[in-house]
Amino acid sequence: MRFQLLMLLLAVTCIGCGRSDVVPVSGTVVRGGQPVPNVVVWFTPAEGRPSWALTDSNGHFELEYNREHKGAKVGKHVVTVKYDARPADPVEEQLILTGKKARPVRPPGMDEILAKYGPGVSQLQIDVSRAVKDLEVKVD
Repeated sequence: MRFQLLMLLLAVTCIGCGRSDVVPVSGTVVRGGQPVPNVVVWFTPAEGRPSWALTDSNGHFELEYNREHKGAKVGKHVVTVKYDARPADPVEEQLILTGKKARPVRPPGMDEILAKYGPGVSQLQIDVSRAVKDLEVKVD
């Protein structure tokens, strides 16, 4: 009987141990309808840790909350971007490092994007209320 009570208590205690407040979020960063590659996009909630992702050559991203959870916390987020010349794909990065492929070209309008959506200046807010696979983050 004690064992069963202990197991019940353990089960009740573990309810909520998962990150049910973190939902999968992926999409594309675009400017003027065109994808923006090689930018780090940050989703920072009012409380708690931010989520981030590096966009690939097509501007696509999948947010990471931590090593165990992909996505973002449910709630409103300030969205910021930072330019990163590294490609998202490790194979592509290795080709660049070995000289077999050219370095990525800085996307056009990057200075304007960073001036408006960079850390400390961005006013872009996105409300994450559920899992999203095709979020379009416009940095026009």
